[in-house]
Amino acid sequence: MTAPAEAVRRNLYDRAMTSGQDMPPVAGVDFATYCRVYAAVAIRAGQPAEHGELDGMAPYDAAAAAHGIDPATWNRAQLVWGCRAIVEPDLAIDVGRTIGKILSPGMPDMPAWFPMPHLPKPEPIDPADPRLAPIDGVTIETYVRFIGTQLLYPGLTVDQQRAVAVDQLGFPADRWQATSEAWGTRVTAGPPVSVRYAELICLLLG
Repeated sequence: MTAPAEAVRRNLYDRAMTSGQDMPPVAGVDFATYCRVYAAVAIRAGQPAEHGELDGMAPYDAAAAAHGIDPATWNRAQLVWGCRAIVEPDLAIDVGRTIGKILSPGMPDMPAWFPMPHLPKPEPIDPADPRLAPIDGVTIETYVRFIGTQLLYPGLTVDQQRAVAVDQLGFPADRWQATSEAWGTRVTAGPPVSVRYAELICLLLG
């Protein structure tokens, strides 16, 4: 094997795989429970609905409730676990592998036969990237604090959300909703904003 090819092989296979089992729970929801909720939804999708099943809750909320997790806690947990997979892409492999084991019990563990390749980590973020520039004077750090408040206190009314955004976080009074939506658009557009958002969510809510 040539030297460059050997270097690629080491990069793809030889470093330790990031595992969800090594990460702390999010609001009490550990990695195994997070995967079980997703597996439960996948299993339920192939079965007929039962009358009055969990009072008509959305599928993921219902599956979480069956594991003793309320919707607000589940929303926080699934966001943080998802953001962890953005920051550490190997975690996405572990999620898929773990859910697969739940859906197909007794199947052999393929990584025991051969090493699993790694997904590339996100590119380093340039803090001077214009896509990370403040919107209406609101930084991405401040935007994430606003999102975190909504997740931690899901019962906030629109007036209470406005008070948090404007009075506590410095959003423009006449554009606080538009500013939040503009940041949301940047996040959904992908890196580098989505990666920085994921990092901050993990720091704030993880």
